[in-house]
Amino acid sequence: MKKRYQVLNYVTACSFIWANVSVAEESWFHPYVETGLLYTDNVYQSAEDPEASLVTSVEAGLYSKLIGKDGSVVFNYDIEQLLYSHDSDENDTYQRLLFLTDKKISNTGLKFDAIATIYNIAQSNDNNANADIVSKNTIESKNAEIGLSFLSNPRDEVALNLRGYGVITDNEDNIGNYKGYGATLDFSNGLNHKVLFWDSKGLYDRKKNREDDTETTRSYFKGALGLQTTYKLSPLVRLNYENYEGVSYLDTEETFSWGPGLRYFITQASYFELSYNFAEKGDISDYWGGAINLEPSPRLLINFSYDKRYFGDAYDFTLIHKSRKMVNTITYIEDTNNFQREFYSTDEDIEVFTLNRRLEWFTELVGRRENYGLKIFYHDQEPLKNDDTLRDETGIGASLLATYALSRRLDVSGEISYSQYNFRRPGESDQDDDYFDLVLSSSYRFYRNVFSTVKYEYNSRSSNINSRDYDENRISIDVRMEW
Repeated sequence: MKKRYQVLNYVTACSFIWANVSVAEESWFHPYVETGLLYTDNVYQSAEDPEASLVTSVEAGLYSKLIGKDGSVVFNYDIEQLLYSHDSDENDTYQRLLFLTDKKISNTGLKFDAIATIYNIAQSNDNNANADIVSKNTIESKNAEIGLSFLSNPRDEVALNLRGYGVITDNEDNIGNYKGYGATLDFSNGLNHKVLFWDSKGLYDRKKNREDDTETTRSYFKGALGLQTTYKLSPLVRLNYENYEGVSYLDTEETFSWGPGLRYFITQASYFELSYNFAEKGDISDYWGGAINLEPSPRLLINFSYDKRYFGDAYDFTLIHKSRKMVNTITYIEDTNNFQREFYSTDEDIEVFTLNRRLEWFTELVGRRENYGLKIFYHDQEPLKNDDTLRDETGIGASLLATYALSRRLDVSGEISYSQYNFRRPGESDQDDDYFDLVLSSSYRFYRNVFSTVKYEYNSRSSNINSRDYDENRISIDVRMEW
């Protein structure tokens, strides 16, 4: 028990230290207590012999924020006790934490920051990608990171943001436990520089497996240097470098390319770019690269780029559009990482580098009394190189959300979602899972700080592996008091 709350003790101590050296200009504290009952007809989300249970929950927590002249603190913590009617041995306590803090160091440009989280995640996507604490198929993941950064004034000749950090992760099942350190670099010309323009980003990340002491290193640099002219057409030179040092030769890769190019500026922030790049290291060939960055107004951003990385063609895309009632955000990112539990599957070697392609689309429409939302995601994970011992994972899904205020006290909401996961296993049968979820809820505020929520949930999973199918119905009611 002492180890379980050790991270929380460190975070609490850090909060008091910050509070003693800062004067809050804005602060709010919202402690709360909540109790509820939940009935489920398949508590373990099992394909055979479903077990019904009445689950009692008792929860307490605090949401708080302090904002000062030279720093801020966000501290959100809650603890929940679940009691099961069918088996008291299943009773357990769960905690969640989000802690963020940053503090400027006088007028030096230096800033200290820290983040700590505690949350429950799925044990593995192939077992159950929609896992939660009620169905007893999650593990607790604790993460902490501290950083020290230097930020120059972007209105000067140079805009520099350099950050070093240390990080540690502790998972309840000891899979993916690591400690590490690294640095990030964002370096570009300042607004007052009129001769050259440049923009570059760099990363160095070193991780050590806490179970067997093996180490992996990931480094990356991408930059462009050009000449500012009065004709809006500017020559430039680009270079890309990335290096991965993994646990074996199958997990190791290095590429380097450079080349001349042209950038046409529509405005200071909007441009088109074309370059020809020579590949000096790695298995890629020489290639044409390009980028488009359009910011015609503060409400619209479109960014697209194409180049080649160790895995071949590489794309990045961002679209952000805001209107009076609607916000649209679309991002597509390709990146490499390891020790990542978000896409973890059973028996996967989590310290091995994998390529992750991620597409996210979120649309929100805000009306006078109603809100609507659309979420779409796609992700694909594959090994750094063709490794017949590792599996590929693909996921795609969409959610529709709606909330309507019937009165000042009564809200109703609904959400319907569908997702599909496919696992390709060398030498084994493939696995295809389909999830369907429906949530209907109503919240009524009795007094200014007391409200109750009634909810119905339907969760379903269909798989080509019959033992993984399930259907579950849940009905719950809870009462919450805030201060």
